[in-house]
Amino acid sequence: MFTAQPGSSRFPKTRTIAYRYLGGVLAAARKPQRLDPTLGAAFELGAGPKGVLLLHGFSGTPAELRPLGVFLADQGYHCYAPVLAGH
Repeated sequence: MFTAQPGSSRFPKTRTIAYRYLGGVLAAARKPQRLDPTLGAAFELGAGPKGVLLLHGFSGTPAELRPLGVFLADQGYHCYAPVLAGH
């Protein structure tokens, strides 16, 4: 079982960011969701100096990566999630 606390590893900033992201995902999962037809579309978020390319899995869509993209954009990253052909 994972018992480490935020900031207790060699990478305290990374672990703290991960804990904040996971807390936000869990909170969002409890809210009622509405179907949005644009969720499967590619998206680009943020305008930071560093970029992150978010790639979905074989049967996935960019929609499953949007919460991570929003979180990273709030942290100052420029995020892009394309729709991969054939997926």
